[in-house]
Amino acid sequence: MLLTPRELEAYLAKSFDEFVSANSDFTRCPNEQCGNVVQIIRGQDLPASVLSLSPTNKLLFTLNLSYQQRDVHSSPLSTQARRHRDKHRFRCNKCETVFCVGCRTVPYHLGWTCKQVSHPIPSPLCSSHHLYC
Repeated sequence: MLLTPRELEAYLAKSFDEFVSANSDFTRCPNEQCGNVVQIIRGQDLPASVLSLSPTNKLLFTLNLSYQQRDVHSSPLSTQARRHRDKHRFRCNKCETVFCVGCRTVPYHLGWTCKQVSHPIPSPLCSSHHLYC
């Protein structure tokens, strides 16, 4: 028995959804109006001009990039926050949504790990339990 075009389309969509769900190298954009599939590529890509630098200059360049970025309170990122950002921060190539692939928070929680976001401590600025004061 042959499938109708509608049945075939539903079967292919379900198969693709199952593939994305089962494969840790892919995720869906959390933007409900988008849902684009995003390939997860770990680490930070460096421009070719940087890749051709000597190992010492390449290290200095990457350290400089990391220390330039600051959290929402204008504090330099901790080593833990930089590692988390490099591993979990993604931008959808279709809708430009920036999100955390670990906890799917939009926008990405720069300066905090997923655990810190899910179990916030009281803010010293306003004594509430949220990240942004």
